[in-house]
Amino acid sequence: MIITIMSFITVFLVLLITMMTFIPINRIESQTEKTLRQVMRSYVYCLKTEDMYKKVKYKDLKIEPITDPVIIVEMTEDNQVRNWTANRKDLYKRVDVLSLKEKVDGHVSKFGIVDGYYYRRRKIFGDRVIYAFIDTNSFYDAIMNSLLLLVAFGIFSWCFFLWITIAIVEKMLKPVKESFQKQKQFIADAGHELKTPVAVIMANTNVLEREIGKKKWLDYISMEANRMQSLIKSLMTLAELEDQNNELGFEYFDLSYVVMGAALPYESLAFEKGILISFEVAEGISFYGNREKISQMVAALISNAVAYSNENGIIQVGLTKKKKGIELSIYNTGIGIREADYDRIFERFYRVDSSRKRDSENYGLGLSIVQSIVNEHHGKINISGTYGKDVCFMIYFTQ
Repeated sequence: MIITIMSFITVFLVLLITMMTFIPINRIESQTEKTLRQVMRSYVYCLKTEDMYKKVKYKDLKIEPITDPVIIVEMTEDNQVRNWTANRKDLYKRVDVLSLKEKVDGHVSKFGIVDGYYYRRRKIFGDRVIYAFIDTNSFYDAIMNSLLLLVAFGIFSWCFFLWITIAIVEKMLKPVKESFQKQKQFIADAGHELKTPVAVIMANTNVLEREIGKKKWLDYISMEANRMQSLIKSLMTLAELEDQNNELGFEYFDLSYVVMGAALPYESLAFEKGILISFEVAEGISFYGNREKISQMVAALISNAVAYSNENGIIQVGLTKKKKGIELSIYNTGIGIREADYDRIFERFYRVDSSRKRDSENYGLGLSIVQSIVNEHHGKINISGTYGKDVCFMIYFTQ
């Protein structure tokens, strides 16, 4: 929210400063061109009505006073200075005027600006050429000073709006934060409270089974109690990962060893389904993080791969050291995941396919736990694959 609001404010301030800078420039350019036309018309009129070879002085033009310095240069057919005049002739020397004229000759356009002087060029009486200049350096100096003030004002305004925005957003999000915190606390408290009754149910079920023997009703109770126990454990894991005050206990450890240790127990389960698990795990990769959580993350991903791989399918576990990080990949053949579901599969209790079996370990929480662990370790997780064929989870950690 802060980034979005400040982006709009930044664009607004930039546009405001740009408009307040370039509108005066466009206005002065338009006014200057009009003034130069007037000066040249008056100069030519003076020559036509009096003497076309007269050396006209500025006072002969009889035009309204112009505050900025104005220079007029007339050149002969063989490019020699025939006459030059100015309203402030004391400010200029002949060499300065010729230098300006030579710079204008390097430009194709009849109207433009060189060295802060707007100029206009016009042919008269055949091959004679007159040049008219207006010195606008003082105007541009004022514009630059105004621009610096506007930029300083813009920076101050931006910082002020940032402070206001942060205060408003914090106030708006305070009830949301409190609600989210209460929700996390409720999950943690409910998990702790439910552990005991579920454990009592399981214990009593075992006692009844010894008393009256195996019954299908007791099996149902025991199965659902086990499911409930597993669900409570997953919810408490999520609550623990989302607790910002919780210290995960990071340390350096051998990630290669942990990945293999988490993956190998699933070989027998995969073998029962005819699934081939292959490993491309580089040895001796050191990693800074929580050993237990990383092991839990790898186990969840491989468990997911085994559960949703097709019979006689393939699972590939890869771990490589990249130039600026570590890449872990879990690939499996099977029904895959639709691209439209890539963002939703990490939501709690979300299942991409309602036809998938409802087993004792699948509650739609495994990938939520995976994402929470990846986030705690400042990693990124990407999904690729073809729906109906395969899927690959790629996790990248910057180290």
